[in-house]
Amino acid sequence: MVGLPFWPKMILSEGLYKSLNKDELEWVILHEAGHCVLWHNLQAFIIQIGILSVGIYTMLLYKLPLLLTWLYAIFLSFVCIQILRWGTEYVADRYSIHRVDNPKGVITAQDKLRKSNGEKGILILLFRWNISPTKRIEMARQRMRRI
Repeated sequence: MVGLPFWPKMILSEGLYKSLNKDELEWVILHEAGHCVLWHNLQAFIIQIGILSVGIYTMLLYKLPLLLTWLYAIFLSFVCIQILRWGTEYVADRYSIHRVDNPKGVITAQDKLRKSNGEKGILILLFRWNISPTKRIEMARQRMRRI
């Protein structure tokens, strides 16, 4: 999902349409719509500007050498991306899972995505932008218990 709520654009691949059923696609579409409705792009922009400002202030205040500045910037970027992405994905998941007609679609979609993408390894843990399929399945099962 790109853009702001007054100009949203959702891009779904053809492969997604071919591999997911109606209930699974409903979850994907609601998840992406959640990013738009909840203004995640604007929130991320504001947080990134804040972190950039802190980084520039710290650089100027402590007069960091160039190499240390680059390392500091890379570290802050990594932390910012991980916190923003994981946080917005979690909130979009909560939004969508509470609105789907059939939470089983979330579970079956996660099983399909897990089989195609995998879920193991330290690099996946460090660089994943989404919460784990296991966590999403757990959220869907909690919803099913409340229905």
